[in-house]
Amino acid sequence: MNPPYGVDTSFWMRRFFDHNNGIAMVFSRTDASWCQEAMKKAKRTLFLSGRIDFVPGLENEHKKGRSGAGTVMFACGEECSEALWKLRDRGVFMEGV
Repeated sequence: MNPPYGVDTSFWMRRFFDHNNGIAMVFSRTDASWCQEAMKKAKRTLFLSGRIDFVPGLENEHKKGRSGAGTVMFACGEECSEALWKLRDRGVFMEGV
């Protein structure tokens, strides 16, 4: 899940954890209450090193875009937690609940 960034992130993160299966990719806003809650609920968490680049598409046809902040990925469910574990060398990896 990659929700729209901004004021609606907390809404989408609540829905993500209610679903309890998947990987959420969001800005690393560790000071935000939704991020604090996500760090407590996620089975595994990965803070990616550096900033991610976006592939050119409809909104930016001719050039890559770069993320405006660091990225964190939260995993829920066995299969998705295993998938995130396989990416653990791409940043700071944490085991959760």
